[in-house]
Parts: sequence; C-alpha cells; structure tokens
Amino acid sequence: VLEDGRVKIMDFGVAKLLGEAPGELTRTGTIIGTAHYMSPEQIQGQMVDHRSDMFSFGAVLHELLAYHKPFEGDTFAEVMYKIVHVEPPPLVSADGSALPEELTVIAGRCLEKEARDRFSDLAPVVKRLEAIREDLAADQDLFLGVEVSRLLDEGAQHLREGRHAEAVSTLQRARSLSPASDEVERRLEEARREEALARAMEEGNRLVEAGRLEEAMAGYRAILRLDPDSSL
Repeated sequence: VLEDGRVKIMDFGVAKLLGEAPGELTRTGTIIGTAHYMSPEQIQGQMVDHRSDMFSFGAVLHELLAYHKPFEGDTFAEVMYKIVHVEPPPLVSADGSALPEELTVIAGRCLEKEARDRFSDLAPVVKRLEAIREDLAADQDLFLGVEVSRLLDEGAQHLREGRHAEAVSTLQRARSLSPASDEVERRLEEARREEALARAMEEGNRLVEAGRLEEAMAGYRAILRLDPDSSL
C-alpha cells in the first residue's frame, strides 16, 4: 500500500503462473507460493487452481482487517502446519472492535481448508465487499454527523462559560471531521474572535493596573472596533 493509498499487486498468484505454463508449474510434491499466503493444497504439493488464490486473497483480507496474518509462527514449518491443520483466529478489527458479520463470513469462507468449500468466483465476492463498504460509509457519515453536532454543542458551552481556548480547540476538531461545513466554519471563526477579544480585554486590564492608561484606551478602542456591541 503506497503512501497515497494506492495498492500495487506485487505477487500475481498461482492463477497467473498457471495461465503462462499450464500443466507444467504445479506437480505432485512441488511447493510454489509465499509461506503465509499459501493454500493447504499448495503446501501439500497437490494440484492447484484459482481457488488456491482465493485462499491467498482471504489471508490478505484477514491481515488488512486484523493487522496480523491469520496463520503465524516462528518457523516456516509451524506456519505450514497451521495453514493445513489449524483454524484461523476469530476475525476482529485491529482495535478489538467487532466487524460486520458478513465480512467475517467472507474472509472465513476464503480460508476454508478444502478448496471446494471456498468461493469459486471472485466477482460475487467483490460485489458483496462493495456493498459492505457502502453500508459502512453510510454508518460513518451518520456517526460523523452526530459527532460534529456534539462538538458544536460542546464548543458553544465552552464559549458561554468563557473558556475560549477550549471552544476553539473543540471546534477545530469539528472542522477536521466536517471540513466543508459552513456552519462549523462560522462557529470556529466566532470562537476565534471571542478568544481574541478576551485576550485583548485581559491585556487592557493589565495595562490599566500598570498605570499605562493611554495604551489601555487604545486597546479598548480596538476591542470596540472588533465588537461594537461590547459592554465597554
């Protein structure tokens, strides 16, 4: 996965190689593949087809979701043993939260030990994954809307309590979640203005206490220009 989010395929799998050398690549007793992503039939030196790549796809999918490989071990032999004899661990996201059930079902079926139990065609798998992605995106939009609304309310509360810096910080978080929202931008600008006015007022009061009245008056006049409704 590149820094800009693009994915590049570095290993085209057994299916491509079979297409280039049908009947010659895989023979009984021959192992071809990348250890953690090899199918049980590859490891056992059996004949393989596109369903072996389906197993590899499942291993990659599991790793992308869980941030660890489905079959891990300290040695090549241990990894191969687990692939052939041990079921993969329950699939949960990297932060421990539950994943959509259908997503775990898809990954699990791809990792079936017997080739006949896996998907025979990737096209319907892709369609199901795209549907899951759309559902998750909709849920994410809903969550973001609720979270932004909460942050707007929290920012307004901070302003009412005179906690201007906290209001600005809270509303900046809201903008990071919803950068195109005019309402969020308006609230943030208002909070920044209130913060600037509060700082100017504090400085003016400090100058008064120090006996620097002319400087203080200049500061107060600046406040009135920024906020004609000020109680000064």
